Amino acid sequence: MRVAGAYEAFGQYLQAIALYDAILSSTPRAVVAPDALNGRCWARAIQKQELDKALADCNEALRRNPQSASYLDSRALVHVRRGELDVALADYDASIKYQANVPITLYARGVARLQKGMKDAGDTDIKAATALDPKVADQAKRFGIAP
Repeated sequence: MRVAGAYEAFGQYLQAIALYDAILSSTPRAVVAPDALNGRCWARAIQKQELDKALADCNEALRRNPQSASYLDSRALVHVRRGELDVALADYDASIKYQANVPITLYARGVARLQKGMKDAGDTDIKAATALDPKVADQAKRFGIAP
């Protein structure tokens, strides 16, 4: 898990996905850590690959831990990638409810709101995210999240 996380940290998402695949295929489903499912979901969402599988992973992780802000944030990105903005916004809202003031989540919700045509709300989120972390736009850009 740590190695897969390191791959993600260095932007090596395909390697992270391969490692998560190995971890998840060699572990009985009942004992799989939801973090592994979420990690693979996130990496697939970033890569815009196998989004149906990414959604299944996020849903299973959330079934096990429904109040995880990071799992909700991952699933929201999958929904954005699938063009399901209303569902994505609901997930971003829930993520922020459980863990407020996470700059990347606020920024991503702002971008999703802009895509939905909610200019004022989107700009407000992006401004709030940038106030919390002036470099959040750079991080978002690395994730493929941009207005």
